[in-house]
Amino acid sequence: GEFVRAQGNSADDRLLRNVARRLFHRLLMFALYTKHPGFADEREWRVVYNKHLDPDSSLVDMLGYSVIGNRVETKLKLKINSVPGVSENGIGLGSMIDRIILGPTAASPLSRAAFAKMLTDLKKSELQSKVLASSIPYRIRG
Repeated sequence: GEFVRAQGNSADDRLLRNVARRLFHRLLMFALYTKHPGFADEREWRVVYNKHLDPDSSLVDMLGYSVIGNRVETKLKLKINSVPGVSENGIGLGSMIDRIILGPTAASPLSRAAFAKMLTDLKKSELQSKVLASSIPYRIRG
């Protein structure tokens, strides 16, 4: 009420507020989907949840949190299965994962065997053929 009156309610004022809102949204999306060039080799996927783009609240039950260090952060814990209105045929890890690369410090035969056992225990043994050892030599930073 009072803020709108102080700002004015003319067509020009509404247009300016709309442009500012859209610019802010674009900048926010740019910040969320852009990463520092130093991390380009990670090639991760990012999933961003915008509640206002989910009018049916199809994914709201997947909102959770993670404790990272001394911070608590909101996380979208995306279920890898069928979500009505989002992914009717389901999303499977097998179709999403091209390869799993064990880093230089974890690429020993023992580590690969332990990782394969973990996949079997998780009932994801079909992913074992996608596990590779990193070809990047271990670097000691000094």
